[in-house]
Amino acid sequence: MENLQTTLAPKAEITTGVSELDDFFDFDLTEEQLAKLNEKYGDKEHPLFMDELPTNLEDYPELEALQQLIYAEGETPDSIAANFKQHGNEFVKEGPKKYREALHCYTQALDQPTTDTKLRSVLHSNRAHVRLHLKNYPGAVDDARHAIRSDVSNVKAYWRGAKASTELGLYKQVIGFCDAGLKQDGENAELKKLKAQAAERLEEAEVQKEKVAQAEKVEEKKKETTQEKVARTFKERGIQVEAPLYDMGARYSGKASVDLMGRLKMPVAFLYDESLQSDFIEEFGEEDLIEEHLQTMFPGDRFVEWDSEKKYVWDKLAVYFEPGGPETGLMVRVSRDWSLKQVLFKRKRTAHIPVFHILVENSPAHRAFLEANHCEDAIRKK
Repeated sequence: MENLQTTLAPKAEITTGVSELDDFFDFDLTEEQLAKLNEKYGDKEHPLFMDELPTNLEDYPELEALQQLIYAEGETPDSIAANFKQHGNEFVKEGPKKYREALHCYTQALDQPTTDTKLRSVLHSNRAHVRLHLKNYPGAVDDARHAIRSDVSNVKAYWRGAKASTELGLYKQVIGFCDAGLKQDGENAELKKLKAQAAERLEEAEVQKEKVAQAEKVEEKKKETTQEKVARTFKERGIQVEAPLYDMGARYSGKASVDLMGRLKMPVAFLYDESLQSDFIEEFGEEDLIEEHLQTMFPGDRFVEWDSEKKYVWDKLAVYFEPGGPETGLMVRVSRDWSLKQVLFKRKRTAHIPVFHILVENSPAHRAFLEANHCEDAIRKK
């Protein structure tokens, strides 16, 4: 006696680009809807059209006996399919406890090479009915489509496809099934009802989509307002903002902002010329002291990976600010205990992303830096 071989349709993730799913497929899914469907019906490798068939007939003696009876000698594919259909219908009448057996019967019937298209349509439609009750909505939609392809006059198939699509939240697809079904039976009250419900929910979805779009526009406007506020703050303080240095604009995406108290926050770059390393601080508050950040990075009891000589300690470091613009190449010595605000007011000029060069005080690299650049000591001019 052969065990039942469960037949699965080809694996497919629920995506908007699956052209094999005919014209009813709702191509207007959002990423959120797709995520929910994938979460509800399995991971991304899970078959779109699942089967819930018993895989071992020894656990289902009724089915095992039924197969022996139906596959008796002299039966034709048409008669075998019809017999399986009859028994599937009887299992359905017995209620939920027999749905798996019914599903098995309809699937076995469809496995027969019968050319009776109306019979195949009824079998697919009946299996869609069972799958609806088993909450396998993608499978129900699939069967409804097959039923319609085999017999376009099968109105029950349209309703079952529409009902399953409703459960999936695919309201354009619901309307597609209903419209096609109403061409076959223009007075079908159930199809009209489902279509009206879908149209209402689709309208609600469109309203919600518009609200989201408006909210995004408001957020975009806020961003623009923030940029204008930053520009106004620099202008009021007489600080000229120059183009980014060292291609910083491409390497880092931080932007200046102004808080409710009118305090600036800027992205800042620390360059370590000797080791050709760098750090990017996305939000450097204008009242933050340079040494506060240096103490965090170079506390003295631990060292960064690239500092093999363990010489980078916060209070042993010299700091040079590079204003950029017409002063490109100028390095301004600033005190570690200055705030960003003090540095900006000293020069009244800064690159879009302020750049600080950090060197170990009186090291060979420090002396080489002084010889290679035009340096100015702002500490002594204080």
